[in-house]
Parts: sequence; C-alpha cells; structure tokens
Amino acid sequence: MIRNAITTFERTRPTGWGTLLLFGAATATYVTASVVVVEEGLLDEPVAATHGLVDEALLCSAAALLVIVGGVLFGIGKLKAWDVGLSAARLPTALAVTLALWVLGQLVILIIGLIHAGTITLHHDWPEYQATQVFGQVIGQLFGNALFEEIAYRGFLLTQVYLLLATRPAWSVKTRLIAAVAISQAFFALMHIPIRLHQGTEPAALPLNLLATVFFGVFLCWVYLRTGNLFIAIGVHALINKPTPLLECVFAPQHVLLILVVLMLLLWPWLTRPRGRALPTGGTV
Repeated sequence: MIRNAITTFERTRPTGWGTLLLFGAATATYVTASVVVVEEGLLDEPVAATHGLVDEALLCSAAALLVIVGGVLFGIGKLKAWDVGLSAARLPTALAVTLALWVLGQLVILIIGLIHAGTITLHHDWPEYQATQVFGQVIGQLFGNALFEEIAYRGFLLTQVYLLLATRPAWSVKTRLIAAVAISQAFFALMHIPIRLHQGTEPAALPLNLLATVFFGVFLCWVYLRTGNLFIAIGVHALINKPTPLLECVFAPQHVLLILVVLMLLLWPWLTRPRGRALPTGGTV
C-alpha cells in the first residue's frame, strides 16, 4: 500500500523551493492572522447570525483554502488537485469509511457505557449546545480545518519534501520517506504554536504539546500512505478533532476512534482485497 503511495508521489509535479518557501510564509501568516481575528472577536457576528452553523474554523480555513491552496499551490505552483492528493474517484470510499468509523465509535461507546454503568446518558454537548452549533463544528472540520490541513501538510508538503529529497540518490526510498514525514510534520507542529498559546497552553508545557502534535501528524501520514486516500485522512482528522459522540463515555471518545482507526489500518489490505472467486474469463462470483 505504501509503495503505491510512493509511486503516486513520484508521478506528482514537483514545485521547487520557491513555491515551498512561499507556502511556508503564507501558512505562518495565515495561522497568526487567524489567532488575532479570533481573539479580537471579528468573526463573532457571522457565527452568531448562523447560530453556530458557520463557525470560526470554517471561516478561517475558507480563507486559507482560497489564498494558500487556490492562490499559492494551484495558481503560482501550477499544481492540479491530483498533485495534492485529491481525487474525486476516491471520495465515495472515504465517505463510507468516515461514516463507518463514526457509527462503530458510537457502538463501542454504547457498549462501554452499558458495561461500566449499566445505563446510557446523552452526551453533554447536546443538551448544553444547540444542535446547529454541534453540526457547525463538524462542518467546520470536514470542510474547513481538516480539509485545509490535510491538503497543506500531507497532500502537498509531505509529497513535495519527498520529491526534493529524491535528488539525493544515495538515500533509499525508505530513508527519503522517513525524512519527508519528519520534516513536514515538524512544520505542521510549529504552525500550531500560536494556536496552542491562544488556547492557554503554558510555555513550559509547549514542547510536550508540540511533540504530541508531531505524533498526530505522523499518524495522519500513516492514514494517507496506508490507504492512498487523502479524503480518508480528512475524515479521520475531522473525527479526532470533533468526535461528536451521541452518548457519554467513560473514556475520551478520541481514544475510541484512534483505536478503531489503527485496527482499520492494520486490516486495510484485507478490507480492500477483491472479494469473490476468480473465473477463468477474469470475472468473479
């Protein structure tokens, strides 16, 4: 599976240092500006006007998708959707996988709740917030934050760093891939520094927090490389950020989803293996 992803990388159009540097500068500016905009409450009115259905993550990420993805990557970099991991043919599979993970997560939470307490309780998000706010957060992840970050840091940056390292013929494919993952996801973590400080992370706790962000980025690289489907990585990213459980859970719902995703990735070759017995003519039954 990963070998297939590497083949896809090598068929991607390289952009070179100019586009990479412009991408880095634009992304750093976007992250810093987004924190300022949120802190100043400049998005409060549109969020309130839609009762939370349009949230801050969606609005900020829409600007990033327009300027960074549309302007820098597609415009200046001359890349196509395929070059950043987007293929419409892979969307139906990703939708099915994302929905299946969410449903399985709800079932696991239900079973754990029944075993642990003998009863189930509606998750506190639903009585506490209006349903539009909950749905708005999900939409903000699927069509905003997770969409932008997967295109930027996995679909684009991971691939382009790998292609740049391909100019080192002494390095094996494995070494180039490991280095590309490490470099791209270190940048992914660094771009979260303003966000973490805005969220109240103490400076002393920042290194450990950023290390966890690196691991999360590496995990999402594994999802992308293992499945060869960036849309699945987008769905997983959105679910981890906003699990949207229906019921209360004694464990963090993110942990349940992480376990389910790991199991899915381990079983991925079996899950995607063609079913049926081959006929002499090449058909199946």
